[in-house]
Amino acid sequence: MSMYDVTVIVATYNSDLKKILTTVSRVLEQKEVSCELIVSDDGSENNLHDEIKNYLDNRNFGNYRLTGNKSNAGTVRNYYNALKYAEGEYIFCTSPGDYLYDEMTLHDFVCYARETKADAVFGDAVYYSADDDGNIVLPVLNNIGPTYPRIFNSGHSFEIEASFFFTNNIIGVTK
Repeated sequence: MSMYDVTVIVATYNSDLKKILTTVSRVLEQKEVSCELIVSDDGSENNLHDEIKNYLDNRNFGNYRLTGNKSNAGTVRNYYNALKYAEGEYIFCTSPGDYLYDEMTLHDFVCYARETKADAVFGDAVYYSADDDGNIVLPVLNNIGPTYPRIFNSGHSFEIEASFFFTNNIIGVTK
């Protein structure tokens, strides 16, 4: 049995602290779901772990781990290394500057995955720009579900792996 409903992994590399904290704050706002947060740095010159720890501790959020690579290993390896520490039933991967749509996003993600017994969950993405103060402007809803859904419905795991060659965009996957 998992300790949390979902583990949110934020993969960073020479990222802007403001963008990291904006993403982290959206995770802390989630309701009706237990979650842990893993911030995994990929060998940045300054990994900002002290600042992130301060931010989380000041908000009394203790379900987090700060980890990373000593040198840049690439995005996939960074996520993979963070997965080793994940204790959630499901995994939600994101990046600095990404927002969760609303305070129920992770709850809805987990409920849908459980109801459908999904191995992978796709969702719509809202693309936006932000002004210098971090205010969201010009949101555009864009469905980026699987380009080739038949691949994901065949029941063959090798086809799911092969789907990555077809530029499917995945927003969160199961552990």
